[in-house]
Amino acid sequence: MKITVFGAGAIGGYVATKLALAGHEVAVVARGPHLQAIRAQGLALDDRGTTRAARLRATDRAEDAGGRELVVIAVKAHAMPQVAPAIAALLGPETMIVPAQNGIPWWFPYRAGGALDGAAIAAVDPTGGVGRQLDPARVVGCVVYIAAAVPEPGLVRRFGGNMLVLGEPDGSASPRLARLADLFGAAGIKIETTPRIRDAVWMKLWGNIGFNPVSVLTGATQGRMVNDPGVRAVLRAAMLEARASTRTSTRASTRAPMSAISRPRCCRISRRAGRSRSTRSCSPWSSSAAASASRRPCSRRSVR
Repeated sequence: MKITVFGAGAIGGYVATKLALAGHEVAVVARGPHLQAIRAQGLALDDRGTTRAARLRATDRAEDAGGRELVVIAVKAHAMPQVAPAIAALLGPETMIVPAQNGIPWWFPYRAGGALDGAAIAAVDPTGGVGRQLDPARVVGCVVYIAAAVPEPGLVRRFGGNMLVLGEPDGSASPRLARLADLFGAAGIKIETTPRIRDAVWMKLWGNIGFNPVSVLTGATQGRMVNDPGVRAVLRAAMLEARASTRTSTRASTRAPMSAISRPRCCRISRRAGRSRSTRSCSPWSSSAAASASRRPCSRRSVR
């Protein structure tokens, strides 16, 4: 498949390298010293001690890598109004878009049903330009659970997590969703597909709202935070407030009980190497927070 990853930082670089090493024609849109290093020597991936490099087409001009079958967006969500025109230059008639981003995305109201269906979210897409240039009908929703960093230009290092949650905005089990699940799975990325992708988006955001700022303030890992009674109380209060806000503002509220903090949800369906199988793995952010609280091994997750 012809794929462009727009934004070749930690997450985008990891996904791009995995797909390229699996044999796909991958281009990346990057900038600065990272771009120069990729052009000169390829993009190297240190995957928990095993390092491999992929030769990728690298550019800072998206129009030079147009006509793609798939575009993975891996820039910060707040940059979307500025970069949407460049991303639009990559799109052909049938191009799929997978936004690998945190937060509430521009496509969130698309085919949501109820009062949310088709609504504008001014905080996300202030002028509506992102939605006009990047048609939500192209989107397969995505939530990222990969911990990675760029320690130096031209090198991506993964230190934990290896899962993408994918889902159609309308909840359907579409052929393109199955195709993407097989694509990423065959590249060695664990995949969960869901008919409730907005719940998955909220779950990730729910964890980020509580854990990310408190982690910055304390300098502690998620495991340490949940095992400290005082810090745990602050986390719980923040998450309860966030849950109340979602119930007030949208029907797509976080439904998980607060006991999720102390009990991991397991037995997920993953796809690897083009086939489905049941596997025991901790649920997304509980792989660190809830797993620690229930005395299971935890892993760090990047704050993107």
